[in-house]
Amino acid sequence: MVIFENATTQDGFRTLYTTLCIRLDSHLLEQPTAVGGKAFRKVLASECQATFERNLEPADPALFEGLTDEECFEAEMKLKTRRLGNMRFIGELLVNRLLAQKLMPPIILQLVDGDEVSLESLIAFLLVVAPVFDQEDSLYKAPIRDALKTLRRRKTEAGLTTRLRFQLDELFEARSRGWSPRSA
Repeated sequence: MVIFENATTQDGFRTLYTTLCIRLDSHLLEQPTAVGGKAFRKVLASECQATFERNLEPADPALFEGLTDEECFEAEMKLKTRRLGNMRFIGELLVNRLLAQKLMPPIILQLVDGDEVSLESLIAFLLVVAPVFDQEDSLYKAPIRDALKTLRRRKTEAGLTTRLRFQLDELFEARSRGWSPRSA
């Protein structure tokens, strides 16, 4: 799916791709054919799940064979960009209700006790969904608050990289500001 690929790798255009998905969904819902909005949402959900699961897998070492150190770094950054972009796009789709909100707690649970790659993915995800669901009165407020408590506890773990500690600090600072953007 071209939209999905671009939405996960072009962070500056993620909102535009989300809007495109909203419009496609709205347009397809009005169609009397079997390929209506439900089919579009099903494809979208399947692609999200497949990409989410694929990004949790360690990178295939064969991808890096024969590459220089600089090329390896570039390949790793592309994989990371795609992984974090995927989490942000899934978050946008949840916030805009193109994906069922009941998917949020399993995503959080799968990432919260994981390694640093999982934690970094969770932070990217929470920065998108938490501003909406942490403030709404909904049953999805609890999983977000539980995840934030766990992340606060995990921040003190020995062996956690400084980079990840800073990302956690940014997450907690955003929450303390009521999820409003940082002022310049």
